[in-house]
Amino acid sequence: MIKYGYEVIPCSKLDINFINQLNVNNYRNKKLVLQVKNTKCIDKEALRYLKNTLNMDIKISVIGPYSDENVENEQTRERYFYNTLYDLDELYKIITQFEKIEENIDQNWNKYDIVVYLAETIVRNIMYDPEYLLMNNKGIAIPKKIGMQDMADYYDRSLRGMLTRKAVCAGFSVIFKELANRNDIQCKYVSGAAYSETGVYRGGHAWNLIRINGVIYPIDITWKNTKYRQGDFSNIDNLSCDVERFKKLHRPYDPNDNIGLTKLDEEIVKSSRKKNSN
Repeated sequence: MIKYGYEVIPCSKLDINFINQLNVNNYRNKKLVLQVKNTKCIDKEALRYLKNTLNMDIKISVIGPYSDENVENEQTRERYFYNTLYDLDELYKIITQFEKIEENIDQNWNKYDIVVYLAETIVRNIMYDPEYLLMNNKGIAIPKKIGMQDMADYYDRSLRGMLTRKAVCAGFSVIFKELANRNDIQCKYVSGAAYSETGVYRGGHAWNLIRINGVIYPIDITWKNTKYRQGDFSNIDNLSCDVERFKKLHRPYDPNDNIGLTKLDEEIVKSSRKKNSN
């Protein structure tokens, strides 16, 4: 299929076998994009094969939460598409960073242990982009610099936060979803708006819902990062969330995303933290 000047080819598993069957030489004169659901679908060495053996400039589309299937607004569809695109080198490095994090996952951990470990690892290693925060607080528009994307879309709302160590709420949520999915944990990216305790609109926001054994738990990695930056290293409020308070402060664009939520038990979080620190 053709999307915004690119020949887009979906694949369920991006490996050398898929590449050889595809015969990418047929696409040498086209702008080629290979599209996968997430990075778990990618054999990292296939990226090296594409670059070093075939010597082709190919983009990889990692859809993640940016599926445009039900999006009617054309401008949003185009922005979503560009949000998924990565160069071969940068995606190789991103996956390498994911693998380094996953090396510390104990095979005896349960899914709760993995969720807590992934959340706290992200919080410790990625900061809320200070430049974006400063410009946003001053009402300064982020300039468009890369295609249809502004700098925040390209860097701070994508998996590139693994390389820059900076993100905004969308980036934190995209990265957490990706790591959770890579480790067989159901995780949803949710977008909506944030409100203050008194009901004042604070702006657009993104967070996650995880599902374990059929139970849905809300998690806000961005607000946990805020506590961490403030020196509150022990706070678990944004992992073990009071559901009614969470729904008051988080209002998703799809109201269904605030239905059926359960608080992740504090003792589970504390127990997982102990395992992670050993």
